[in-house]
Amino acid sequence: MRPNFDSHTITRCKYLLQIAYDLEEEGIDPEAIMRMAVFISVVFAYNAGVDPEGYVSIIKDTWLRMSMSLEEEPTEDMTEDINAWVAANPITDQDQ
Repeated sequence: MRPNFDSHTITRCKYLLQIAYDLEEEGIDPEAIMRMAVFISVVFAYNAGVDPEGYVSIIKDTWLRMSMSLEEEPTEDMTEDINAWVAANPITDQDQ
């Protein structure tokens, strides 16, 4: 199980998420924002010593938790890493 993040980290991440929403409201293509976010996360994962398998695991688990918070049915390939979450609760629409 991955550790929970401290409240400062969560607050700063929510701030960065809000910036991403602001970019979309300014007319930046959502796919461009997503690609930028993936690129940045790969760089940070590399600097944190996360190997490619660990990175993929985090992405799958994050996607699964987001789908669960939106009450969508997870696909079979998403369920293998259900316990590899970085926080106790998924991000909800209200948190975003």
